[in-house]
Amino acid sequence: MIDSTRDIQKLSREMDIPLNATIELLTECNLRCIHCYIPNHSEKGLEDYQLFSLFRELREMHTLYLNLTGGEIFLKKNIMGLLEEARNMGFSVSLLSNATQIDERIIRRLAELRISSFGTTLFSLDSSIHDAITRVSGSLEKALLNIALLKEYNIKVEIKTPIMRQNLLHYGRIEHFCDENGFLFNPTPTITSKNDGDNSVKKSCVDDEQMDAIADMILRRTSETAEKILKTDKEDKSLCPNTKNSVFIDAYGDVFPCINFRYKIGDVFSADLKNIWLGLERRYLLSLDKNMLTHCRSCNLQQECYPCPGLALLEDGSMFACSSSARKMAEAEHRNKKKGG
Repeated sequence: MIDSTRDIQKLSREMDIPLNATIELLTECNLRCIHCYIPNHSEKGLEDYQLFSLFRELREMHTLYLNLTGGEIFLKKNIMGLLEEARNMGFSVSLLSNATQIDERIIRRLAELRISSFGTTLFSLDSSIHDAITRVSGSLEKALLNIALLKEYNIKVEIKTPIMRQNLLHYGRIEHFCDENGFLFNPTPTITSKNDGDNSVKKSCVDDEQMDAIADMILRRTSETAEKILKTDKEDKSLCPNTKNSVFIDAYGDVFPCINFRYKIGDVFSADLKNIWLGLERRYLLSLDKNMLTHCRSCNLQQECYPCPGLALLEDGSMFACSSSARKMAEAEHRNKKKGG
């Protein structure tokens, strides 16, 4: 009997089903966040007919969870038509948006469509900090107004908070705000390089001392479900377990295992999605295992570390390299464990 998210994830991996699909609708955005990993904010994304075709292919492949991201997805023309089509096809649809381009009319329709969740980002509840990071005045005020409306219409809200030097002292208020309102709170100290390999955004990353101060909070906020999935991933010997049941299509039509793993396995203009899923590039990734991470064998951080080949490829030049982002978090957890005796 299947009775948990972990069971569904496990079964989809065994059956080679792309359970989770993420589509980047566009890269256009009305904000210019200082840490953003997208190097170009001008791509309008795939045409509607191409997206509808992708939806149909994913349904035929038994995809259940459809995540739509950007850029800012509510800058996409006919976004509501896309959402209606996705829901009519039976997808569980989750959205990632900065929450500044919606209003009560749109939110009411999202509630009617029974959107699974609405993820957005808060950097601080102090507008001088939040708006300095987004580089758009008034962005916090708009986001908070619409977050309140999402709650009023009983739409599940997840607040994501990248913790950087600029807002290090502000995550506590956001945590309290989320707990008070029943929102999921997803803080992370990981700031990734831009998709083109530009590391300049990482100057916002917290240092080791600051990482130590927030490591326990990050781990404490990890949900029980997420912990179970992470445990499953730890037990799985694949180089990247997500390769078995997730797929990401960017605004240019290129296909990757996930949003963080920028190893191209095909593009939707050259082949249909099923052939890409079953193709040689993905099969190559499936053949890789963690034993190929030779640097991990003698590492004293194995218990704390969740290496990400995608981040290693992007930031450290090879999917087989030591992921500097994963190592930084693991080192902080290891130091905190030693302090605790």
